Amino acid sequence: MDLLTGKEKFKLSGKDTDIDVTSFWSYSFSNLMDKEDEIAEFLVAKALGIDEPSNKLYWTLYDILYRNTRIEVKQTSFYHGWTKERSKTLAFDIAPRDGSNREEPFCEPGLHRQNDIYVFCIVDGGSFEDSYPLNLDAWKFYIIPTSVINENFPETQGKVSVSVIEKQYSKYLCRFDEIAARVNSIIG
Repeated sequence: MDLLTGKEKFKLSGKDTDIDVTSFWSYSFSNLMDKEDEIAEFLVAKALGIDEPSNKLYWTLYDILYRNTRIEVKQTSFYHGWTKERSKTLAFDIAPRDGSNREEPFCEPGLHRQNDIYVFCIVDGGSFEDSYPLNLDAWKFYIIPTSVINENFPETQGKVSVSVIEKQYSKYLCRFDEIAARVNSIIG
């Protein structure tokens, strides 16, 4: 599947119409407050210099493959498009996934955390207005080797709270412009 540019036209009876993909994207995806999961993965990929997703089918057991390293991107936000009130309890999914009978590369058979690095992304600009996803200053990225997660959380544990990540893993915090250096230092 090739990436679209937005200039592609919808067709009727085999002929181009005046409706293009950019118009669809604008119509359907302009509420970015509800698209932070996809934005988080996009931002991490862009920070790593990746322009085309390695999981185009969106059912791989990891989000990004970078230098033969499986990266899982998790995102949450203190503010959402449906309410301007600050959320109080947020958590990330860290549940293991079954890699048996998978045809994708780099999967391990059995129930494991099928990635090498977690990138926990939190959008928190301090207010609803300042937490807009295009404001990169509102994003926090905790880049943690999966081995560290496994040391501290049994594979039977499916979630970890944002407060635990923020308190116990503050040394893994970085800004958007530090993502590549942090990931590369973990990979070695």
